[in-house]
Amino acid sequence: MIVEWEPSSTLIGDFTVCWNGVCMRRAVADELLNLGVRGFEPGPVEVRENSERRKRKAKNRVKCPYVGPPLAELWITKWVRMDPERTTYEEETLSDGTVRKGLVGIPRKESDWNQDTGEYREWWIPREPGKGLYVRREALEGCQIFKVSDFSGGAPRCTDEFKNLVESKGYTNVAFREIGEVI
Repeated sequence: MIVEWEPSSTLIGDFTVCWNGVCMRRAVADELLNLGVRGFEPGPVEVRENSERRKRKAKNRVKCPYVGPPLAELWITKWVRMDPERTTYEEETLSDGTVRKGLVGIPRKESDWNQDTGEYREWWIPREPGKGLYVRREALEGCQIFKVSDFSGGAPRCTDEFKNLVESKGYTNVAFREIGEVI
């Protein structure tokens, strides 16, 4: 994974979402592996100077050469299929004939702008009961982190056990949204 840090902070959390995946501190990856977490491998991370000149001049950014804590890519090794009878999704056919699937009933971010007060606000609409992504526990084969091959790209998915472990360890810069269930 190649990472170009965006200006905004000099802090590096335990997890960092990048445009091309998720990286984490190598110590966190090692701890998760030692705790028996399955479904990922730590991959190499190369930190490069940001290619946009104006961003390289920003004061509040991670500088190169990178001297922070060692990083690892969260490389997902477990891919599963959705349960097609339970998962709620829509299909869209693109102009090239490709069919893209999108989950229905999962959390979504809403926002509005109040012109009177000049305030912008954002909030999350929660998952609709009985809707979203469903995967079979036996398909996970004991893995706690996975991706779903029915959907292109997308964030890594995890079990409640993984979520609870991460929260109990107090890892930073990670958030979870309930989008479905393991059945």
